[in-house]
Amino acid sequence: MRESKAVRRSVLATLKSLSQPKPKSQAEIIAAMALANLESERRISHVEQKVEQVNEVVEQIKQGTIPVGWIGYSLARTKSGMTVDKCKTLTKQFNVRKNKITILTPEGMPRPMAIIHEADFISAFKAMMSEAEKRGTRWHHPKMGLFQAIGWEGK
Repeated sequence: MRESKAVRRSVLATLKSLSQPKPKSQAEIIAAMALANLESERRISHVEQKVEQVNEVVEQIKQGTIPVGWIGYSLARTKSGMTVDKCKTLTKQFNVRKNKITILTPEGMPRPMAIIHEADFISAFKAMMSEAEKRGTRWHHPKMGLFQAIGWEGK
């Protein structure tokens, strides 16, 4: 079935008019601009919140802050007289709370650091030492094996 040229022109003109947007009124333009501004304000507010959170984390990293009540393994070594490896074994065997934080090295490079809860560590250490058996200059505990606790005299 063939269509006439007039029908074809009419259909094409209708399609052309539908594809072209109708001009918006001034009120519609203002409303669209207000919606766009509102959306951009929301995005900016969200980005500002994220930047603030990142700044707080960066400041904590710069300061190398260890939360109150937590210590690193090197300080645990000093307090207990055991090696760092034995402090880690004690932490694992006696379920001492541990965490990882990021600190800055003296060169300014961030690095991870393992920390343990001080009170939990000290109480686990005292409990372990009360169960440990002295063997010459060393000690033995079933969960810890043979170890030295230099400076331990019933602390």
